[in-house]
Amino acid sequence: MFKNHKLTNQQDVQFARLQAWVMSLVCSLLVLFAAAAATRIPHYLTVGDYGRLLSVILFSVLTIVGLVANIHTHITLKESNK
Repeated sequence: MFKNHKLTNQQDVQFARLQAWVMSLVCSLLVLFAAAAATRIPHYLTVGDYGRLLSVILFSVLTIVGLVANIHTHITLKESNK
């Protein structure tokens, strides 16, 4: 009734590469949003809205960490092809 569909190692790597490229798109969009939000930092400093300032900085740091992790994933998948 149920068929066992196991992927081969090469199919696993190809699927992981597809996931990495989709995550690259997501991370790139998030970095773009973080850059847009960072343009408001001078305004938050002058108004004294430190909650939003901290939120923008935290969001920027998290997006950069996500992008670096995604680049590391691409490098690891490229090395696994050798």
